Amino acid sequence: MDLLSWEQLSEHIQAQFPVLVPMGGTRGAAIGCEPSAHRLFLRLPAEASDVPPASPYADLHIEPRNDDGKPVMEIFTTSPHLFKEFHRFAELLTDEYEHSGLSAVAAFTAVVERWRELALRRDLLSPDEQLGLGGELAVLAALVRHHGAAAVSAWTGRMTAATPERHDFRVGAVDLEVKSTRSARRQHLIHGLRQLEPSAGHQLFLISIRFEAAGFANGVTLGTRVASIRTLLSSNRNAIKQFDEKLATARYRDDDETQYRDRTILAETPTLIPVNDSCPRLVASTIQHAVGPALASRIGQDITYRVDVEGLGESLDTSLEARSIGLISVE
Repeated sequence: MDLLSWEQLSEHIQAQFPVLVPMGGTRGAAIGCEPSAHRLFLRLPAEASDVPPASPYADLHIEPRNDDGKPVMEIFTTSPHLFKEFHRFAELLTDEYEHSGLSAVAAFTAVVERWRELALRRDLLSPDEQLGLGGELAVLAALVRHHGAAAVSAWTGRMTAATPERHDFRVGAVDLEVKSTRSARRQHLIHGLRQLEPSAGHQLFLISIRFEAAGFANGVTLGTRVASIRTLLSSNRNAIKQFDEKLATARYRDDDETQYRDRTILAETPTLIPVNDSCPRLVASTIQHAVGPALASRIGQDITYRVDVEGLGESLDTSLEARSIGLISVE
């Protein structure tokens, strides 16, 4: 199907006279220009009962009109700097209208939806999310090296997107919460009153990891960590499948790997900190003790606060507890 080209249309626009010319096809699509109103429009035959949808774009409008007594759906823009782009949109819309057999409204909706999908910004991990996931992957790699592929199941914090309250890892009766930072001190954000609350019958530890920039041609990226774990799991297809499912809950996609170029190294050996009365934390009992049960029941669980754990706990290199868990060579 031959459609009116941009070169042909631009000649009409430059003439500075109102014009309405066939866009192409057999269903009566026409494109026109009103120079005095800085208006470029596409008209598609419609039914009188057709109700135009709301346009999701500020510079693209749609409304019902009459053309010599016949109902039409008019899509237009009043932004001259977008006239060429509007013509491209008109080509797509005319082609959809011509070949799909859809109504003017349905064709517009279909083409706009495809444009929206194309223009959607990637749902990338924020720098803090990248750092947090990198810390979890460093711990997972250490556990897999020590326990084998079965250790993937220990990554409980990524079991499903609906369980954000879980601690990051569970090894036997030990829960691990991994916190990563790039600050000079071991200061970490805690999300909610349950994040530093041990599960029933379990002992909870905080793993504090300090990263720093690796510099040129050194360190590891998020993608490197993912690839390394897949290599460790290469002989176990079920473990790889489980690992990939958990990456998906973390919103990590292989297609986005090139977006995560930051290379990091450990600033120092991570530390293992028992989460007990010597660890700074807010839990439900803290709030109840401070304001009483009645007022505490009116305070939400979604509290975010920062803790400083500098000097607390033991280095993973020397901690017997870390060795028994399998936290050897977190890197």
